[in-house]
Amino acid sequence: MFQKPRPLFSCKLAFCCSSIKLETNGTLRNLLSVRLARSSVVPVCFGIKTQRILKSSRRSNKFLWVNSATPSQTPVLTPKLILPQLRKLLKDQGLQALVVAGTDPHLSEYPPAHFNRREFVSGFTGSAGTAVVTEKDAFLWTDGRYFLLAEKELDENWKLMKVGVTGFPTLEEFLSENLPTQSVVGLDPFCHSVAFVDNLNKKLSEKDISVRLLDTNPIDLLWTVGRPSLPTCPVRIHPLENAGQTFLDKLEEIRSRMSDINVDMLLVSLLDEIAWVLNLRGSDIPHCPVFLSYFLIGLNQNILYINRQKIPHPVESYLNECNVDIRPYEEILPDLKKFSQNMKIWYDPVNTSAALGFACEPGGFPQSTPISLMKAVKNEAEIRGMREAHIRDGVSLVHFLRWLETEGMSGGISEFDATEKLLEFRSRHNEFITESFPTICGSGPNGAIIHYRPMPNDARLLNTNELILLDSGGQYVDGTTDVTRTFHFGTPSEKQREYFTRVLQGHISLDTAIFPKGTLGCLLDPYARRKLWEYGLDYRHGTGHGVGAALNVHEGPHSISSRMGNNVSLRPGMFVSNEPGYYEDGEFGIRIENILLVVEKKTPFRFGDIPFYGFEAFTLVPIQQKMIKVELLEKQEIDWIDRYHSRVWNVLNPKIEDPKVKEWLWKNTRPISSMKENNFSEEQQLSTSRRSFLALFFGILLSPLLPKQLKAVEMDTESSLSSQQENKKPKIDPNISEPAITSKCFFDLKVENVGMKRVVIGLYGGVAPKTSQLFVDLCNCNDHSFSYLDSEVFRVIDGMNIQIGRKFSLEVSEYQTANYDFLEECCQFRHNVEGLVSMVRTKPSKELDYRFFISTAPAPYLDDKYVTFGRVIQGMDWIHEIEKLKTKKPSNQPILKVEVVACGLQKL
Repeated sequence: MFQKPRPLFSCKLAFCCSSIKLETNGTLRNLLSVRLARSSVVPVCFGIKTQRILKSSRRSNKFLWVNSATPSQTPVLTPKLILPQLRKLLKDQGLQALVVAGTDPHLSEYPPAHFNRREFVSGFTGSAGTAVVTEKDAFLWTDGRYFLLAEKELDENWKLMKVGVTGFPTLEEFLSENLPTQSVVGLDPFCHSVAFVDNLNKKLSEKDISVRLLDTNPIDLLWTVGRPSLPTCPVRIHPLENAGQTFLDKLEEIRSRMSDINVDMLLVSLLDEIAWVLNLRGSDIPHCPVFLSYFLIGLNQNILYINRQKIPHPVESYLNECNVDIRPYEEILPDLKKFSQNMKIWYDPVNTSAALGFACEPGGFPQSTPISLMKAVKNEAEIRGMREAHIRDGVSLVHFLRWLETEGMSGGISEFDATEKLLEFRSRHNEFITESFPTICGSGPNGAIIHYRPMPNDARLLNTNELILLDSGGQYVDGTTDVTRTFHFGTPSEKQREYFTRVLQGHISLDTAIFPKGTLGCLLDPYARRKLWEYGLDYRHGTGHGVGAALNVHEGPHSISSRMGNNVSLRPGMFVSNEPGYYEDGEFGIRIENILLVVEKKTPFRFGDIPFYGFEAFTLVPIQQKMIKVELLEKQEIDWIDRYHSRVWNVLNPKIEDPKVKEWLWKNTRPISSMKENNFSEEQQLSTSRRSFLALFFGILLSPLLPKQLKAVEMDTESSLSSQQENKKPKIDPNISEPAITSKCFFDLKVENVGMKRVVIGLYGGVAPKTSQLFVDLCNCNDHSFSYLDSEVFRVIDGMNIQIGRKFSLEVSEYQTANYDFLEECCQFRHNVEGLVSMVRTKPSKELDYRFFISTAPAPYLDDKYVTFGRVIQGMDWIHEIEKLKTKKPSNQPILKVEVVACGLQKL
């Protein structure tokens, strides 16, 4: 049963109002003090002096406003001292238990510091968790992301209750089973949802225990010193070029849905929904571009409840143009009570506080609203902005990881120092606003703390003997990012590599999943866990969360999780994270995270005429290959890694100017086959030779059976001489210096086509870049114009390999057009001439005059400084010439003249 406050909520609003007024009287704390308070045992109190733009080592921010402050000497309470005083207040109010949420009146995941009551009373800083204080004990419920953090931050007066772990009751179960009958449980109705309060009341009433909605939170009576003020950061307009849809267009769709269910008003309480609908942004909450407000949408009027200090003149003019009235923040409650007498008010019971939801009665209509789903399905402008934001973010991460590997690790930096340096790299982009959440940088055992946050006073020093887990993101004017990578700058153990590989396999499995329309995220969750489950491993967090477009890094309503309660299916336009992991308590943590966009996939069939969906990865950051245990991977998984790294190189390379960073990116995005081939065992090499010999043997046997046009003709003297050098290892010319990688591409070619009708060019060598890389690189050099032609599939037989090729068109200035078939996959064994012959035989062409192969293979096969040319005479392929840098024209044969300007940086 409910015990409602008397008078209902009036004291609560009075407190909020007085808090706003106090800010101008110089008694409240700077927003930056949140960071300082969390780095010390007790909070630090600040007084207001003047308003300024944040300027610190963490970068000037043109959008983030804070209040300048000076420290106060007044002592504050610690969690250990708070509990006895809080219990006394509970006894005075006749309460046997108090439920303390870690959120604000908008149920925000990351509340403004003013509402951090749970942290104040318990010391726990995690973003998820609910505390309960009884007459004798104190308990904290949190999920698997924060088990280790809670054990670290809670003192001996608190007991950790692990959500989702067998043997630990839920909060409702605990209260109903442990409190005596006729007990009273108090809670702040502004900080708990309607759904939570209804469920708690239903559960406790079965044991004759009542729930009292408090008009004044007892913690507020204790938190009188050092409490941060309510923020007054200015609101800014989110440009239409990034929003993609005007407020009036969104409003029209919302009102249409309101008319469909016959409601008069819609209450919007979630801050990111308000920001999205109005195309406005703020900075009242660290890392989240939102502002404290409520929004009422009527069929004929719209009201924004907000502190007017936040509204600069341009925003006020914009709101007037949109016919939005501005009223004080604290007037929402009396207005709801007034409107509910003769209007039907639509609100989301899961995302609206009990204070506001119950104020909508008797005219309340509790049901999920359309805004969260509208916001989750991004439009073209939002997708474009997210793409650009992830490219910038990838450039920042590449610069940072290169710095960390080559300079940072030798400088004795800490986990906290690393987060500051990463922020510095992100801040170099003008479009950057702030981090999308506090950066997680955990080395060694700290990596096992899933949402660990390093602090200056206790951060561990990074070293080359431990794994490092880095989870970070950025807020940009046009997009939001979130990326996790795990790396080791020394020699990882076999155990670490195996676990890393299994996590990577789960990541790949989810990334490549194809699923029909209507699929729930919970059905895709096993994709990410299967390889871990096979080994008896798992992780205690969801696999994927929604991501806002220049909004909150965590958003709903969709997710990918083992929890079955979410009934929102994935659909095109939604962004979701892909972040499986594994955590060894006290040793290390592993997580690999990309942000994915749900897209429609073209499938050979369309069962039931239902579209099928899949994902496109937006994150562009290399995955450290030394951590991969290649022998555990299947071919399609290796192909995925190579394709992903090829894309990372192609997209980021043109954006990077520093040649050292470019070289680092090149080395860390090479095909995984190069790592395998450089470590061939003698047995594997012998097996390769046997396959080559058998292919040659059967090729000779079958040669008489071939059509006459496929038989080889006698080579001229020059070709014959060069063919004698076929099996000789080319010598390195000491006069040839190692070429630098250009800012455009790693492999520049100058091409002349002389008297040729059709040419096939293939990339030959395992460590050579894939076709897509070479294609993009060629597009950026020599003023050649490229275009795709119709896809053409043919077979390339190399032992057991079947390769796929695509046709491209190359327009060469002042010469006739030459058509090229690029091999999308390189021949695995570089000297398997028989495989090349087989390829020709499977696809004969009378127009085929010449076949040209480039090899960037290292010794003992071919060296970077050499190119290998093959000639096709009536359909037969022969390697006839190996020469440095430039070709010579064979006698009586048309030729493709090629000059190698720069090759990739393979060490000689």
